[in-house]
Amino acid sequence: MDAAFSEYFDSNQTKPSLSGFVNGYLSAIENVEFNSDCLNFKTVKSTVIQAFNDFCSKRGVTDAVIDKHYVDWDSLTKHLNELYQRRHVVDDVQVIRSQVIEELSVGKALPSVPTPPPSLPFLDSGIIRNMRKQLRSAKKDKSLSDMDLTKHGIFDMVSYPNKGTVTILGEHMRLWCQILKHNSLEPCDEALDARKFAKLVLITLYTVKNNTPKLLKEIIKASKDISTSTVEKVTRKILKVYCNQFRANGTNRLEMERSEGDYGASFVYPLFFHLFEDTSFDLLWGEVKLIASKQYDDVSLCDEDRRSSGANVDGKVMSSCGFEICVIEISRAPAVADYNHYLGDRFKIALNLKKMLKAIVKKHPFADKSLIPNIKMIGIQLYRHQMSVYCLSMPVWGIYAFELVKIITLPTNIDHCAIPASQLAYMLFVVKDILTKTQDAMEKFATDYDSLSDEDNSVTESNEPSPKTKRQKTWTM
Repeated sequence: MDAAFSEYFDSNQTKPSLSGFVNGYLSAIENVEFNSDCLNFKTVKSTVIQAFNDFCSKRGVTDAVIDKHYVDWDSLTKHLNELYQRRHVVDDVQVIRSQVIEELSVGKALPSVPTPPPSLPFLDSGIIRNMRKQLRSAKKDKSLSDMDLTKHGIFDMVSYPNKGTVTILGEHMRLWCQILKHNSLEPCDEALDARKFAKLVLITLYTVKNNTPKLLKEIIKASKDISTSTVEKVTRKILKVYCNQFRANGTNRLEMERSEGDYGASFVYPLFFHLFEDTSFDLLWGEVKLIASKQYDDVSLCDEDRRSSGANVDGKVMSSCGFEICVIEISRAPAVADYNHYLGDRFKIALNLKKMLKAIVKKHPFADKSLIPNIKMIGIQLYRHQMSVYCLSMPVWGIYAFELVKIITLPTNIDHCAIPASQLAYMLFVVKDILTKTQDAMEKFATDYDSLSDEDNSVTESNEPSPKTKRQKTWTM
C-alpha cells in the first residue's frame, strides 16, 4: 500500500485526506492483509487509519486531514468480506485441483467418497424375528393384563413402564426408542405460524385486568384485518370457536356440567371442521362406524353369521383415497372425571389404529415395505381439559408401535388462555401436517412395487384371525 500512498501524495495538489485516498485507491486497500478472515468495520477502520498515519509520519506530512467520518466504513467492510470469500473459494479449488493432478500423475487412486453412516438405528433381522415371535406368543400369556397392548401385537410406548413391552424389548429398549425418534416428524412451518399468530392476537389479554367475553370477542374480530395467510385465517376461526364457549353473562360453558354430545358438537367438532375445511380430507362426526374395524371383525365370521357393525368412534378423518387415517374420541364431558373410561378409550384407540393400518397394508400387499414407516395413524383423545394426540406406526415391518405425540391443556379461563389457545392451534396444525404426509406416503405406497414382497408376509399373519368354515354334517342311515 506504500506505493499507492506515494502516488496519492505526489499527485495531490491540495491537502491530502483520508477520505480522498480511500475513494481513489480502493484497489490498494483490497490487497491489504488484515488480521482476521471475517472483517468488521472496526478492524478495517483502525487498520486503514493506522497505515495512513504511519505514511504521513514517514513522509513528514503534518497537514493531512484525517476525515474518518466521511468514509463509508460499512460499505467498505462489506466489499472486502465479499472479496475475501471469493478469493478463499478460488484458492480452495486450486488446491484441490493440484492435489488431483498430482495423484493422477503418480498413478494413485483417487480417494473414495466416504459413505455417511446409516441414519436409521440398526436392528438385526434375527432380533426382529424374535420380537415378532414373542408378540404372537404374548397373546396367550396369562401373566399379562387384558389391557396390555402386547397381547394384541402392539408395543405400548405410552403407558410406560409396560410389562409386556419391557419384557419383549429387554436390552433393545433404548435402540427401539431411537428408531421411533428417527421416524418422528419435525414441527411444520404452518404449526409454528399458527402458534405465533394466536399469541399475537391474544397478547392483549395479559395487559388488561378483568377480561370479559366481550373483550375477547372484540380482539378476535379485530384480528381479521391482520390475518392474511390461510394459516392465520384458520387459526382465527379456531380462536373464535373458543370464544363462542362464553356467554354474554360471563358463563364459561367449558367449565359447566354438560353432556359429552353437547361438548363434542359445540366445541370439538368445529375445531376439526375448520382445520380440515377446504382440504382433501373428509371429517365424519357423531358416533360413526369404523370400516377397518368391521372388516377386521368379519374375517373370523362364517358366511351365515351376522356381520359386525364396526367400532363406534366420536369422529374420524378419511383420506382422499378412502382410507381411515385418524380417529377422535371424547372420554366424557370435561366436568366428569372417569379415569377408567379414559384408559379404556385409549386402549380402544390403539386397537382401532392398528386395524386401520392393517387395512391399508392388506389393500396393497405387493407395495414397497420400506415406505410403511412413513404411514402414521393418528388418534386424538379429549379428557377433562386436555387433548392427547397418539400415533400408531410400523417402524419395522410387521411390528406396530403406539406412542404419544403430545398432551396439551385446552384453554378455559380467559385471563390465562393465550398460551393454551396458541398450543391448541399449534397442535391442530401438527395433526394436519402428519396426516398430509401420511396421505402422500400412502399414495406412493400404493404405486411402488416391491419385488421382494413375497419374502415376508408377517404383517398379515400376526395376530389376525383366519376365516372359519363350518364342516358339513354327514348323516348315516
